[in-house]
Amino acid sequence: MLFVLTIVVSFVASLLFKKTRVIGALGFASLAWLAGTADERTTLDYAVYKAHFDSIGYEVSPFEKGYASMSAYFYHMGFDYAEFRLVFIFLAFTILFIGVSLFTKNVAMFTWMYGITVFFNDATQTRNLMMISMVILGSALFYKFSVIGKCVGALLIIYSSQFHDLGFLFILVIPIYFINLKILKRIEIWTITVSSLIIVFVTIFGNSMVQWILVKFLGLFSSRIDSVNNIQNHFSRGSSISIILLIWITVLLVLHLSNKFIFFLSDGNQIFRIDKFRMLYSGIFISITALFLIVMSPDYSRISRNAFLFFIILTIIYYTDGKSKSSLVKQETTLLVISLILVAYAHTFIWGPDYQNSIAYIAKLKNSDVISGD
Repeated sequence: MLFVLTIVVSFVASLLFKKTRVIGALGFASLAWLAGTADERTTLDYAVYKAHFDSIGYEVSPFEKGYASMSAYFYHMGFDYAEFRLVFIFLAFTILFIGVSLFTKNVAMFTWMYGITVFFNDATQTRNLMMISMVILGSALFYKFSVIGKCVGALLIIYSSQFHDLGFLFILVIPIYFINLKILKRIEIWTITVSSLIIVFVTIFGNSMVQWILVKFLGLFSSRIDSVNNIQNHFSRGSSISIILLIWITVLLVLHLSNKFIFFLSDGNQIFRIDKFRMLYSGIFISITALFLIVMSPDYSRISRNAFLFFIILTIIYYTDGKSKSSLVKQETTLLVISLILVAYAHTFIWGPDYQNSIAYIAKLKNSDVISGD
């Protein structure tokens, strides 16, 4: 019931108050506890992480250097994997909380929107959670502060790739941030068009060329020793037409709403910092720069999933701080509800029945001891 209580309290608080950092912090702590105490028997990826943690000193870690070094440190400190996982996830949520708090004071709204959409993905794929948490904090530092803050923020975004290779892609938020929004929206149309053409090309001729480019890139820059094999074996399986369409629809709907929100917030409103919107839009924009990769494997849906966190923050600003017209709010709210449902469904459907069945156990709506007769 903790999950349900967290979502309900966060939802009500976000409607009643504009400043909900304390309630948001409690919500983050609840989600971190649920993710950190997930059961090995009912949580995907858990057994793999645990096996490699228990093999520290006997094998070369297949994970990125940042994650490998951190897990080795805690292993030599006498932690078992369950204890390390709990600390790791609480640290990731702390980083994410600070980052979100720098963007908005209504943190409770982030808690419930994140909780009902992609939280369970990150509770399963913990390295991804740490990566995107660092990207969010780094982005907040980059836009909000001067030279020193920008340096720290940029370094944090770059270092996020030491926990998951996809962090390399989010380094693009920095150059994208400096592009004028009007110009960026023109680039957006061309990017979507090019992605469409690449998907048609890959569908007809295969994904070997795209795979070759990714292998070369990660071979040069990734800190994960098996990145090349990972691309060849796991990230080149192909995706069904239904999955491709589902991800495309969710990404384009989120992009459409983002444009609406930014236009309304920045149109004649001097109280808002346009650099905040530029940074959030840069993060959202990442979802279309690599949209064509979804044709190679469902695993690349993580890119749009991670970018979605920037959209949640932008949505919070729109509903909390924007002086919106009632008619506009009704229209955008309908689309927002549809987007939340589609994102939740897409990123649940993509990972298959085993992941879908694990959600109730992570939320502790089902007792995992029952499955073993304990």
